[in-house]
Amino acid sequence: MTYEHCDYPVGVNEISVLLDVKSSTVSQWGVRKNLPNPDAIVGGGNTKLWRIETILNWASSTGRNNNNIKDCEQALNLILSDMKVSITENQSASARWDRLSDDWNNYRKDMGLEVYKKDMYRNLGSFESEEE
Repeated sequence: MTYEHCDYPVGVNEISVLLDVKSSTVSQWGVRKNLPNPDAIVGGGNTKLWRIETILNWASSTGRNNNNIKDCEQALNLILSDMKVSITENQSASARWDRLSDDWNNYRKDMGLEVYKKDMYRNLGSFESEEE
């Protein structure tokens, strides 16, 4: 099963990249219940995850799509390019993505859904950035 662009899980940090705001702003939206309902809650209830599509639809309908992202593929490319910069600066970004993808797969497994295989880069599915 290949991961579709719109199905990639995103957390607060990835949402901040997508919408060009600070992570603290996204967290405040969550506290104020401005964010859409999460698509999954993992990590013992401590981590909320959304599908990219959920966030893009919400951001577009509320005027928060500051980067004018047109589709899920563009959104995922933005996240991955930001991660590449972060990884060179700090390995913790890679570890966070690894944990997020594991949590997402565990959630899918618990819900009786098919889990995604990770490629050699520990990405879910077989998505590869066009820039590579």
